[in-house]
Amino acid sequence: MREWMAVRVLLVLSYLCLAHDVMAQEWPSAPLPQRLQTFDIGEQMSVNGLPMRIKGFLSPLGSAVVAQSFREAWGQPLMENTVGRQLVMGQLRGEHYFTVQIEGVGKGTRGVIAITHLKAAYDTQEQAKLDRERWQTRLPAGSRILSRMTSQDGSRLSNQLVFENAHSENLNRENLAQWLAQDGFVLQNTFASEGGGTANSLGKGHLSLFFKGQNKEAIATVSRNSAGLTTTVLNIVTMSN
Repeated sequence: MREWMAVRVLLVLSYLCLAHDVMAQEWPSAPLPQRLQTFDIGEQMSVNGLPMRIKGFLSPLGSAVVAQSFREAWGQPLMENTVGRQLVMGQLRGEHYFTVQIEGVGKGTRGVIAITHLKAAYDTQEQAKLDRERWQTRLPAGSRILSRMTSQDGSRLSNQLVFENAHSENLNRENLAQWLAQDGFVLQNTFASEGGGTANSLGKGHLSLFFKGQNKEAIATVSRNSAGLTTTVLNIVTMSN
């Protein structure tokens, strides 16, 4: 346990130093059309090892008008693709890649603008790989990590891990409780919805687990689908002093 904790401390310190270097660099601003109401989603985020900033927006204008406004504001070359109901545009600008997702809602439009720091992602890829491997060693055998995300909001650091495997909800619960306890978390409450909480359940039920620690908390949702796969979504929030 002590060996893992020492490695984890070194890993976190290394990551924070790299993240500080990335965040210390000046991020570019995405050119915005008029009549957009924007709001922050993540000023300091990392999604699967990619440092990025994300903003959401709303507009009273139709999606076709908003899309054309972005074409004019961003210029060419501009990649475009339609995914479901969303129009996705992308453009490379120096060390950064800009994307916008546009979706019509009623008579208006909503969307998300993301700026990804490609050079920083390349510079930290070895650290991101090490981080992923450290998470992998703590999960049940055969687990597959679907996504990892971190975000910093002042003194609040949030980490999200999503993974799946073929084990039961109970085994995943016991695994989570064991290694979170090593990190100073105590399981406070467990709630099981209909169909969840048994080793053989294959319905739409799920387990919700609530953990507490000193200046930190964790929430996990464990659910098993009809294909026999169990998906776990773990959110850890740590508050610095």
